Amino acid sequence: MDNSYRKFASLMGTVLVLFISVLIAFGLLYSYSTINTYNFILLVLILLTIIVTLFYFVSSIAIMYVYRRKNAGKPILNIARIGLKMLFPLVIVLTGLFRGNKDAVKKFYIDFNNLLVGTLDKKYSPDEIIILLPHCLQYSECQYKITNDINNCKRCGKCCIGSIADIALEKKGSGLCGYRRDCSKEHCFKDKAQNYCFCSM
Repeated sequence: MDNSYRKFASLMGTVLVLFISVLIAFGLLYSYSTINTYNFILLVLILLTIIVTLFYFVSSIAIMYVYRRKNAGKPILNIARIGLKMLFPLVIVLTGLFRGNKDAVKKFYIDFNNLLVGTLDKKYSPDEIIILLPHCLQYSECQYKITNDINNCKRCGKCCIGSIADIALEKKGSGLCGYRRDCSKEHCFKDKAQNYCFCSM
């Protein structure tokens, strides 16, 4: 049996057991609870609702602030980052329910996530950077196959592959390879022949 199938089946079984356990717990609670228990549960639900509402409100303010200012202090950035992860699925669901434009929401998510990544101000050495490109970027009528070796590109200017390869060479300064079956670098993703990996030679 396929390993991924076993994992999926195991996960589904765990979720099913969890739901059944919750139903049993609710049944016992319904059978043996008093009015005080119901009042306590209602109070907890109200408090949780208040906390979640405040979190979403603060997160929304933080996201709008960071997006408009393009930067902020670390606490606000962290709130915006967490809020974005929590808000995005909800916004997508609501957009679908009201037949809104999901692409606009996704574009905002991508733009904002790029903004957050830019504020990290992290530095990476050339051998830690991977450039993955879809095969469709190459000129469709090009006679030179670059899937296995990016150096086959003749820089004719009919597509952007040559420019990207030149930039990679300039930034890394130590050579590059396309997806090469004989490359010993671990990050060449040898099982993904449709992508390219530029790595130090």
